Amino acid sequence: MLFSLYFKKSGFAPPRMITIDRVAKNDPNRNGSISSVIPQGPLSSGKMTASSLENDLGVAILTKNEAAVKTLIYNGVDVNRTDSVGSLPLHYAAYVGDTTMMLMLIALLLRNRYIMLDSADSRGCTALHHAAYHGHVEVAELLLKAGINMAAIDKLGRTAMHSMACGGSLGMLAVLREAGASITVRDFRGRTVAHYAAMASQTELLAALLKIDKNFINDRDNDGYTPLHYAVQNGQNVKTIDLLVQNGCDVTAAARDGTTPLHVAASLAESAKPIEYLINCKGIDLNARNADGMTPLHLASEWTKVSRVDTLIG
Repeated sequence: MLFSLYFKKSGFAPPRMITIDRVAKNDPNRNGSISSVIPQGPLSSGKMTASSLENDLGVAILTKNEAAVKTLIYNGVDVNRTDSVGSLPLHYAAYVGDTTMMLMLIALLLRNRYIMLDSADSRGCTALHHAAYHGHVEVAELLLKAGINMAAIDKLGRTAMHSMACGGSLGMLAVLREAGASITVRDFRGRTVAHYAAMASQTELLAALLKIDKNFINDRDNDGYTPLHYAVQNGQNVKTIDLLVQNGCDVTAAARDGTTPLHVAASLAESAKPIEYLINCKGIDLNARNADGMTPLHLASEWTKVSRVDTLIG
């Protein structure tokens, strides 16, 4: 059976999306504990990332209100208080990024209060996961220096290296490797950093990984899928596919269910570009059949991908 690999479902994300229209002194959705610090009136227009208005420190962090953050911390706010999805203020800070204020906040949290540095949210993500995904290098360095567990895994077995691969930060790759992280680490489904980078079409990151070690290029996950299988699905960026092919990946690699990269291109890719590229690769088998006896042409026809059918039949 074909697989669904959508990067949007990777789960590396901050707390839930909510709309913050107003946080006023008499707003029933807040507890009013810092109404004198956060001014009345609109804090933001449109949607912001947050998990709950009940967490004043979280709101202060997300709105980058330095005065409110300092006041809350110095007045003994519980910095280990989680929101409705288990996120700590530290997670918020790691998500927002490496601005001067955020670095100040994390330093204050680590220096002035006992804090559960390795605490994870409901998805199992630590602050390092969030910082790694968003490429906040200085925040990651601060967390690592403070002793955060670099090898912590989320509920799908993904480390900060997997998060970094989705975000594509070369600076984060260097920081994590210097701290001892491996590019060959696997999640519970056997996916490596390269699988995630290919899935997210992070071509520059893949190029950097290839300079470190080319041996991963045909690594298979638990289902037998290689980085090329993952790269083909997100077919808008043929550069990622070309990078893997030019560095010797197996364009005919069949997964445990017989799915080749061309099968993926015929059924899941967002455009016909991957097919156009793959059918010109040496050794490609247009008639390869998966475990269900389906060829790429069968799949393209079944999913009514007219442009892909036309490409396959030439």
